[in-house]
Parts: sequence; structure tokens; C-alpha cells
Amino acid sequence: MLFYGVSVLFYLNILKVVATGVRFVDGGYDNILVAIHDQIKQPRDCNDVLNTLEASFHNLSTSLYRASDNRAFLRSVTILLPRSWNLPACNRRLGRNYGESYSKADFRVVQNPGVLLDSVFTQQSAGCGQNGDYVNIPFKIFGGKSESNERYGNLGKTLLHEWAKYRYGVFDEFGYPNDPLYPAWFRDNDQVSHTGCSNVPVVGTILNGCDPKNRDCQFKPSMENNSDVRTSLMYMHFLPNATEFCDSTTHKDLPPTKHNILCQGRSTKDVIFSHPDFSTSFDSVFTNVSFTYKQPRSARYVLALDSSSSMEEKENWKFVRVGLRRFLLRDMPNGTEVGLVSFSTKASALTNAAIPLSNEVVREQVISKIPDFPDSKPEKCFYCAVEEAIKIFESSGTALGNTIIVITTGINDSDISSALVLAKSKRVKISIISYAGNPEGLGYIASETGGIYSVIPEKSIGSRSHLSMLIQLGDSLLRILNHHQIEGTEEAGFNPILIHEAEYPGPETRRIVNGTFSTDHSLGETTFSLYFYSRDKPGIRRLWLTAPDGTVSEGRTEEPMASLYFSSIKPITMAGTWRYSFEQEPIEYQSHYVKVTSRRKQSTPPITSQLRFSNDVTSMGNSNTPVVIYAVVKYGEMPIIDASAYVTVSYEESNHTKEEYVQLLDNGKGDPDITANDGIYSRYFIPPTGGEKDYKLTLFVSDNSGKAYSIRTQVRRFARALTVEPELSMCCGSIISVPQEMREYIGSFQRMTEAAPLRIDASGKDEYPPSRITDLRVEVDGNTVSLTWSAPGGDFDSGKAYSYEIRYSTSSSDLRSNFQSGMPISIYDSPLDYESPSYFEFSFDKYDDIFYFAICAFDANGQHGDVSNLVSVYIPAPPTTTTSTETPSTIAPAAQAQGLSFAAMSGIAAGAFLALVLIILACCSVIYKRKRTNKDSAYKSPNLYGKSVSSGIINPSLKEPEKLLRAGNDENDGKSLSVIYAENMASNPPVHWSASQLLAEHERRQSPFIGHQNYRAYEGNNNPNAQQYYPGLTPDTNSSVYNGYYHNAPTLPFPSQGERYSPYARGSSPPSDSVHSGNSDGRMLPNDYDTSVEYSQNSVKVPPPTLPKPVRPVTAQQPPTLQGSFTSLVSDKKKRNITQV
Repeated sequence: MLFYGVSVLFYLNILKVVATGVRFVDGGYDNILVAIHDQIKQPRDCNDVLNTLEASFHNLSTSLYRASDNRAFLRSVTILLPRSWNLPACNRRLGRNYGESYSKADFRVVQNPGVLLDSVFTQQSAGCGQNGDYVNIPFKIFGGKSESNERYGNLGKTLLHEWAKYRYGVFDEFGYPNDPLYPAWFRDNDQVSHTGCSNVPVVGTILNGCDPKNRDCQFKPSMENNSDVRTSLMYMHFLPNATEFCDSTTHKDLPPTKHNILCQGRSTKDVIFSHPDFSTSFDSVFTNVSFTYKQPRSARYVLALDSSSSMEEKENWKFVRVGLRRFLLRDMPNGTEVGLVSFSTKASALTNAAIPLSNEVVREQVISKIPDFPDSKPEKCFYCAVEEAIKIFESSGTALGNTIIVITTGINDSDISSALVLAKSKRVKISIISYAGNPEGLGYIASETGGIYSVIPEKSIGSRSHLSMLIQLGDSLLRILNHHQIEGTEEAGFNPILIHEAEYPGPETRRIVNGTFSTDHSLGETTFSLYFYSRDKPGIRRLWLTAPDGTVSEGRTEEPMASLYFSSIKPITMAGTWRYSFEQEPIEYQSHYVKVTSRRKQSTPPITSQLRFSNDVTSMGNSNTPVVIYAVVKYGEMPIIDASAYVTVSYEESNHTKEEYVQLLDNGKGDPDITANDGIYSRYFIPPTGGEKDYKLTLFVSDNSGKAYSIRTQVRRFARALTVEPELSMCCGSIISVPQEMREYIGSFQRMTEAAPLRIDASGKDEYPPSRITDLRVEVDGNTVSLTWSAPGGDFDSGKAYSYEIRYSTSSSDLRSNFQSGMPISIYDSPLDYESPSYFEFSFDKYDDIFYFAICAFDANGQHGDVSNLVSVYIPAPPTTTTSTETPSTIAPAAQAQGLSFAAMSGIAAGAFLALVLIILACCSVIYKRKRTNKDSAYKSPNLYGKSVSSGIINPSLKEPEKLLRAGNDENDGKSLSVIYAENMASNPPVHWSASQLLAEHERRQSPFIGHQNYRAYEGNNNPNAQQYYPGLTPDTNSSVYNGYYHNAPTLPFPSQGERYSPYARGSSPPSDSVHSGNSDGRMLPNDYDTSVEYSQNSVKVPPPTLPKPVRPVTAQQPPTLQGSFTSLVSDKKKRNITQV
């Protein structure tokens, strides 16, 4: 499939990941928001708790100032307290609320810390250098002074550890037990080390005497013996003198930390100082932190309606009136304050103030203020509308932090700048819905003031508006309401939740339509609505609902102005799967729409879904900056795991609506999903077609056929950050592992979240490279290196790549920064689909050095993804081929120390001379007897089997009387030697061999190839089959033999021909990326070496060593001594058993 680069022409509703409220001026951070959850009750020692909280942020500020080289500190912090707290009892004064809310907080203080027990953690959904979502703080740590200090050390440094992740986009510099990507231990040169980054090794103990090679070993640092440890605050920040981030001088890029993998080996300080906060130079003057206390207040809105003549076109005004009626009557929670303004050439206040929506009577009164018809004048004054809305706010309080909702077909450019200046000066937020008009400039206003923006493009059938515009208007109003909701207020819990929405195109004939939707135990009263288009009749003959228990209810209730929709006559309260049916008649070529909304129960944690994006696409311009789709699915504060989350992308093409699906993943691969099982599902968004089009993105979340679960709050959970108590540090590297006993299955549920239509101009070119591989792993088996990884997509995480390139280098930094400088291993052009397990195996013949390997994926146009994480391989060189010529000394130790007299030395010399004479005489006698025996045996060469056997090694597995003593051929005279029954050796005359025969027999008995079925390949230079079975092996009668192992393979990845060394064996897999093959003494054992068998050179029944498997000829291109194969782990894994001598 061809994918395209994008130019975003209009703006998308973005729930921003970044902290929009924090400002950085002259080294000081202002407007940091700390919000205490509304469910936390006021403690008796309220003043002490808040004092501890303030002291922690004071320590955070001083620690940040020192760690940032005196360039940054905290200047002002706002603390949002629950509405139920009595501030005078806490000895605090209340400041004015400017719209601060719990959901917008940088630090969230919770009663139940969610995934972790009593731990501070940062939710990070974006990549390296990008802001986190928020910092989670358990309320308990501000109450238990000694307990918190014992667990975390200095709370200020703990908060700094999390602030660095939240603000600057760095990650933890320690490993996690049993983590598949970020293990707690790794192989560092020739030893196993604890994963981390520090200027000097950290002193500590391994708990329970665990072997560090085990993935679940826990390391506990000493609090007394690490006074020299200064780095890193992202490793063991609780150590007393750990006050700095790792920089280029102290950073190690090889340990498989989450930071190293996701930030590609960069130091934390390098990432921090690359943040826009430090892009310019400034003089930073440290000041103490100032604290302001606030409480939530009710949300206040003014609806500013464009009533110019452009609203008279088709049925624009009718749809706006109907949509606003539904919004004010059914969707806005009780207690919300609302005012109305209309504007064309000038603005008019339709209400004198913002009116609280306390009951249905008041709601109807507000609705009645909406004009029946728009103004006939074409001009419009947007500045006038903003000015009039601010007057309504200030008539009953302040405009600060309140929201103006604008519905317009477009505004004049001259109005934009003046209206924006006014809105910023009054600190009001503006959210805008562009309805069937020109949206130019509107998105900028919304983005600058903290609002959101939606586009509803014009769609009509002849002179009539399409009903889909009314549906989109209602959805846009719900998005604005949820975006500006203020947690901690009574009305916030009653915002409507979209459960189900479906379109049923108008049929040519009458038909029955059936559908289903699910409600769950966290929902209260649910409303079913059916939308239709009719001037005279609704186009619906019957409507009935079937409850989960089988009860059927039929009927409907029509609303005033109900020519466009009506609801079911009975409210829906039962949890489970509901079925609806209605009889549809063909009418006006319009569709029918079903919409189901509900509200949460206050007594039950809500099931929520949120759709957001990685960056504000308003800043994309014509670049190919990728957009990541995020779905956050939670049960209260807990993640919902193993849910089904997908986005539908619908667009018009050739007068037909097309729809594609993007399945979101919570896999923790790092690109783009950061952590598995954290309830954040993500995927890159790639436009499915070229040209300028409007795309509608809708998120659907469900229980995945009952598989979805959360984490029980009643049982002991994990600690997230590394603490003084390492037994709590179980989570969360690449995955949050939840034991079965801690899982709480959610049951049946479904949620929908819609984004505003997104207009994109796709260039028609393949602009997107493959995604980055972050889970490269290595295993070493002798000289065989095996790499495994998950396949990337061809366009980020979609499709599949075109080819891979694997390279290695002795410099990790060079390989990471300049991948092409590395030596190539292979280029492979058959990658598998995204996420498929992939495998590559090759022979490697380089020793006694650490080699770093990386892989990069390419697409068909030659675009490549980022370089993968690095893995290292170390293979020790085999022993040298030379043997020592020194003979052991026979001199006694005392003699060596004291010396010998002349008489003693003379006696020794005389004895040696006499011994030499006797040896010469004995040799002469033996030679004489051998000549006589050879003459006699020339006529006596018994062959009990009637033939000669050319194998010369005993097989101890043969049964009696099949045991044979086999002799080989003499290379000099070619004579066959006799084969004799082993048990008859004593009764038969002895056979005498020449010296050359003895040497040949000795070499054959020591060779592992003798007795093998392919041994004839080695039977001399004259053997025509010498190259048949082992091409590349050249027979050589002068080859060396060491410990019974013969080797001669000059063209294979082994040492030079005839070299002598100990054979290699199958290496064990280490616990991390860095792999070293070898024993403690530097030698390798043969693959099938049996240590239970005792070998003796004096026994004629010695079991022979197992013959190595044949090695195929080398086929790799570069370097010529490397060979390999790509396979899938799904298929049978092909392992090469290479025994190196």
C-alpha cells in the first residue's frame, strides 16, 4: 500500500500531552499546578501535611538548581485543594481560581496511587525529549515523615527524578527485574553488572544470595558506603551524595536502561539541555518558591452564536438551534453557569448574566432566548462577540479562567488579532466550532487561549443540509464540555459519556434495523436517541428496546422541536447488552442516526477513554512530522489492560464514504508505545490516500470479549521508581506485569470518543520511513551469533519494511551516530509484517574485543528508520598453537636455592653419560629385533574378516565379539594392517609396526573424524572425494593435533590452517544484550562434551570425541568469512552447531 506525506490545512482537536500551563522565564518555572484529588478528605494535621508538601517542592527547586548547573529552579507553585477542605483550619489563604482543574495538573496527589503502592511515578506516553502526561504522588507520603524518608530518601530529589521525566522527556537509568527490554543486570566486558549509570560503581548487596545471571535478582545499595556516588539522579537518586545527572563524561551508553534504549544512548544531561527551556542563554537568579492555594469552582460558559446571513444558507440555523437545545437540555450538568450572545455586525447579549442550570425549567428559559431566525446582514464582528461575552462573565464575578464557545461560519482576519489580545488580557479561553464555512485563523485563536477547535464541513443533499452535520455539532459540543470540565466540582461527574453512535443510510424500501450497545456497572441513567430528517413525518414506524434480562419496551417520547430526533420513553438503568430495533422507511435520501449517552455513578470509579495526539498538528505545516494517536483507557486511576481499542478513519471518495481501521496497541515496544499494560494504546496515523480530504477519527474501546481487566486496589501492589527498598521495584520498564490474583476483570463495557474532522492534503509520495527497532537481542553459540527482534513497519508501524541492514563496530558511539561507518554483515530483502518475531544467524570470527551490533530497516524508496538499540558480543580468542619447549626442572628446591658442590655435579654428569650409553645399546637391540620380525611377518598377515578396514579407531559401543582394533593405511607404503579380534590378541602373535605406521595410527586414534561416515574426505591427498563432503577443508598430513581434535579449515571463520587450540562449545545465554562466550579459564568446551566420562590416554577403549557437524560453504558477501540466514521465530529455529578448535 502506498502511503503519503501530509500537509495539514486545518486544525485537529488536540488534547495536548504537554503541560500548557507551566511557563519558564529567566530560569524560573511559574504556574506549576499541584492538585489534590477531590476524594481525599481533609486530615486533622492539615497544616503539617501542607508544610511537608511545601518543603518537598522547596527541596525539588534547590536540587534542580544544582543539577542544572544553576540554570533552572521553581519560582511559583499553585496547590489546588478539594472543595470540601476548610482552608482556615489549614492556616492557608484562598486565591482566585483561573480555571485550574485536577485533569490539567502537572502533579496529581491521589488517595489511591493507581498502579503502584506509595510511590511517585510519571506517566509517559511520548518518546525521548517529549513532555510526560503528569506526575502521580500518593497523598500518604506527605503524612508519614520517617516512613517516606526511609523509602525514598530525600523527597525533593524523588520529585526531581520525576520532574525530569515529566518536563524534559528523559527516562529511568536503572533496569527492572524480569523485564524483556530493560533487564536489571547486563554483561559488562567480562562480568555481570547492575544496570544503571553512575560515576563510580555502586556498592551494595544482592538479596537472598541470588545469582545476578537470573533476571529477577534484586540489588540493594549501601547507604553508608557510596559517598563517592554523585550520579545519576535518574539511577539511585536516594543515595546521599547523588545530586547530578549523568553527562558525557560519566554516561555509559551500553547498559540497557530505558533511557539508553529510547534516547539512543544520549546522556540525560544532553537530553535535558536540548529542551527548548535551555535554547537561549539567560541569567538565572535563584529565589524561594512561592505557593498559592486555590479550590475548584463551577464552570462558566458563554455561547457566542454567529447570526449573520451566512447562517440562513440551507438549514444551518435550524441545525444549530436543534443541536444547542439538546446540549442545554440534556448534556450540560446541573450547576453549570451559561450565558448567550449573538453577533453579526454587532454583538447582542441574549442573557444579562451567566445563569446556573439548576433544573429543567431554567434550562427551557435559557433555550427560549435563542433567536428563531438569524440576522440578514452578512457582516460579523468577532471582537464584539468576545467583548460582550466578557461583560457577561464580569457582571457576576470575573472573566478569568472562563470559557467562550463560538459557533461561526468564519471571521474576518482583521478581527483575529484584536480579539486575541482582548482574550489574553482577560485570561479567558475560547473554543471554536467552524460550521459550514471558512475556518481560516480560528484554530490559532483556540490554541493560543487554551481552547479546542472543531471543523464541521458543509454537506448537503440538494438544497438541504445533511443530517450528519447535526450529529457532528452535538459531538463537538460534548468534546468542548469534556475538555473544559473542572474535576472536583459536583457537575464535573455528570458530564455525558458517549456509549454508542451509528448511522443507518436511508433504504429504498421499508426495513427493520437492529443494533446493540452495552452499559456497565459504572454508569447511571442512560439515554437512547434516534435522529431522523423529516418535514412532515419521522420516517420511523416502530421503535423497541430489549433489556439484558429480555424485557421489551416499545414507544418513544418526542421532544419539542422534535422534527429531528426523539428518545426512548423509558430511561435505561440496567447494566448489560441492550438490543434496539426500529422500522425504517425511505425518506429524503437521508440517514437515520442512533446515539446513546450516559453519566457515571458517583459511587463507582468511572471507566473513561480519552483520544489525544502526540503533537499539535497546527504546527506541522508542510512537513511530514508523524502524528501518534493515543487512547488512554482507565478504570478510575487504574489502567484497563487487554482492552480492544481501535480508531476508524472515514473519508469521502468518489461520492462514497470509505472507512479504514487502525488497531491501537499497548505493546511497550518503545516506538511509539512506551510501556505495555499501562492503559495507553497508541499507533502512528498515516493518511490512507492522497489528495486533499477531510478525515474523521473515532475511537472505539470495548472489553475485548471479556478479556479486559484492571488492577485490584485491595492488594499490595508494586513500587514504580527505584527506592531504597529494591523488593518494591518491580515495575514499570517495558511492561507492567500483573499477577492473576491482582487482576480485576471489568466485564462488558464500550466507549466512543470522536475527534473533529481533520483536513489533510497528502502529497502522494511515500514520506514515512520504517519505525525503529528497540528490542534487538543477541545470543552467542561458539562462533554462531543469533540476533532476534520484532519486525518494524514499512511506514512507521504500518505494513512491513523492504529490507534490513545489519552492521557492527568496535565503537558504539560511531555505530549509533554514523551507521554506515560500521562493517556490514548482511542486507536482507524479505522482512516480515509488523511485530512479527524475526531471527538472523551468522558466523563471526573476530576475537578478544567487544563488537557492537545494530540493525536498521529500509523501505522500498531507500528511506531508513532510526538505528536500533545496540547489543554487544565478545568472543575470547582460542589458545595459541605453539607449545612450550621448556622441560620441567629435576633439581630439588633446596638445590636450586643453595647451589651444588663440584663433586656432586661431577657425579650427576657421569650418571647421565652412563644412562645415555645404556639407551643407545637398548635402541640398537630393538632395531635389530624389528628387522628380524619384519622378515618373518612378511608372510604372516592374518585377516580374520577377509578384508582390510581403513578406519583406525576403537568404537566402544560395539558388542562382543564385534569389538575390533582397527588400523589405518600407511601413507608411505600403502600396506594394509591386520584387523584382529580384541579378545584373541593374547593368543595371536604380536604385530610389529614401522615408525611411520605408528605415527599414522597415533594421529588417526586422536582424530575425531575417524569412524565418521564422511571420514573418506580426509583419507589423503589422493582421495578423489576429499572435497565432496567438506568443501573448503584441505587435507594436510602435517596438520597439528591438540587434545584429540583435528582441525584444518582455512576458508572458514576459524584461525589459520593447522592451528592448535582448545575446541569451542555451546555458550550459555547471558541475562542481557552484552554476550560473552567462554569459561572462566578462557577455554571453551566441545558442544557435546560429557564431563561425566573420564578419558585416559592409556586405555585402548577410549570413547572418541564427537565429530563436529559439517559446515556449509560461505555465501555471505561482506565480509567473506560471515554467513547467515533470516528466519521467523514462528517457524522452526535453525541453529548451527559450530565447534571451533
